[in-house]
Amino acid sequence: MNYSVAAVSRLTQLSADVIRVWERRYSIVAPSRDGGGARRYSEGDVERLRLAALATTLGHPIRSLAGLSTESLAELVGERARAPGPSAGRLLEKIVRAIRKSDAVA
Repeated sequence: MNYSVAAVSRLTQLSADVIRVWERRYSIVAPSRDGGGARRYSEGDVERLRLAALATTLGHPIRSLAGLSTESLAELVGERARAPGPSAGRLLEKIVRAIRKSDAVA
């Protein structure tokens, strides 16, 4: 599953501007582009940005984080790295379906 910058912003709590700056200045992620040139982020990109955002809230400067692997970022913030895969995408799809059906229990 690929995400727009707006979706990534919601998932990571980073503003779209911060995401683009981190991408351009620090190469923290390298999203693909769709036919219209819009950025498309993978689940791995989202996880990497989420971990980097958490690390910055812990006081680590982004410039020191950009060169770290996703696993190293996870260790730095005290988490086990989540392997990018369909599970996050499936969970998001379930959430969207529940919202569309107004199913608060789901």
